[in-house]
Amino acid sequence: MADKTLKALVNTIIKALPQDSSTLTDSQKFPLAKGDTLAIKQYRSAPNNHWEIQLETPRDGMTTWFAFISHVEIFVDQNFKQNLVNIATQEWEFFKKGTRKEREDGFWQRIVTYWKEALNRNDIDTRFDVGNVPWSAAFISWIMTKAGAADKFKRDASHSVYIRDSVKKRKDQVINAPFVAFKIDEVTPEIGDLVCAPRQSGVTYDTTDNYISHCDLVVAKRTNEIDIIGGNVSDSVTQKTLKLDTNGKVKDTTRPWFVVIKNLL
Repeated sequence: MADKTLKALVNTIIKALPQDSSTLTDSQKFPLAKGDTLAIKQYRSAPNNHWEIQLETPRDGMTTWFAFISHVEIFVDQNFKQNLVNIATQEWEFFKKGTRKEREDGFWQRIVTYWKEALNRNDIDTRFDVGNVPWSAAFISWIMTKAGAADKFKRDASHSVYIRDSVKKRKDQVINAPFVAFKIDEVTPEIGDLVCAPRQSGVTYDTTDNYISHCDLVVAKRTNEIDIIGGNVSDSVTQKTLKLDTNGKVKDTTRPWFVVIKNLL
């Protein structure tokens, strides 16, 4: 029984091979209109920025097809992404839209909660601790936990841990991987995805060692721009807008954005 859904974000073509649809015969492809959905059994990363999908109901006698990643959205729980956005937005509003700071009374205690509930860290429990230990990854780990990701998200005090895990899942073509990372110029970020940037030199998509980095959650998308929320930005929880190019890729240069983690829950 299918428990996953593929939704077309634009008019697109579902293909028998992961290549340009113009090179395929009519029997090797079929159209999917914007907003239409397909019930799928499973998915995994495939060459040329495609998903390999297994249809619940065969098409032309075939169950294995391919979809261009930027043209579709895959999800298991239709409520998860909205819950995630709601939780992040509530935290942004709790911090008075970024105007209240990490060492203020009533706010440093909130950050202590992130550490305890997401990462079982009980050693960060004072105003001094909160102000001296970076907590942006604890924030992301906490909102994922509260939204119900459980162990499907590799929670950690370092963003690079879950970035590298998501990169590896793509490279290993893990079936039904809940979070899969792509280079910033490969995919369009959607609501519920994470956009990430290194905070040290020499870091690339393929870096396997631990590194300093930062990720924000995409909470809204409009034509040519997205809104993102992150923790430990200007000592608070803040929201900002990133510009997208005409192909839907991030073109903002305020950080050296290098990864989009697709959220497939």
